[in-house]
Amino acid sequence: MDARLTFKSKRIVHPTHLFSIAIPTHWEWQHELEGENTSFTGIDVVSPKYPGEFINMVSVKLIPSMSQERTLRSEFKSLINQAKQVNTGFVFTESGKINFLKKTAYSAHIQAKNKTKNSSEIISFLMKSEEEDKFYHLTASVSNSGDKLEQMGLLLSILSSIQFPKNSKVLAR
Repeated sequence: MDARLTFKSKRIVHPTHLFSIAIPTHWEWQHELEGENTSFTGIDVVSPKYPGEFINMVSVKLIPSMSQERTLRSEFKSLINQAKQVNTGFVFTESGKINFLKKTAYSAHIQAKNKTKNSSEIISFLMKSEEEDKFYHLTASVSNSGDKLEQMGLLLSILSSIQFPKNSKVLAR
């Protein structure tokens, strides 16, 4: 059974053709290219502002390796350690190895320590890409305003729609 939410969508393709993703037709997006003041390639997708001025966001990034071992596990640990140092206002409620999109991945569930209507809840995934020493970092960030569960369900459905070209597989290491 497919538990994904359905929504009227448009499929967007990253300019490098590394991946495509289906997003709601009324949402905005922008791409980022490695070398344009950034060390990664990706797409950020943002919902329109909801009542109360909050937004939801999905991000797909192809990031370079940050650990010496360059394994999926070591990259995940590196990202978690880095996030814990930078984001002191958040707490990691769950993290670990999972199967996402029929691929080996690591996930993290992150919540604001002080839940206010403007704070966020984040679910993030890390998967190995076919490119040597590069990893896909997929993130869903939902505001604590409104129907958080329904909105997170929509964001996870968006992330689940990601497609990689047939000659570009996401690999587990």
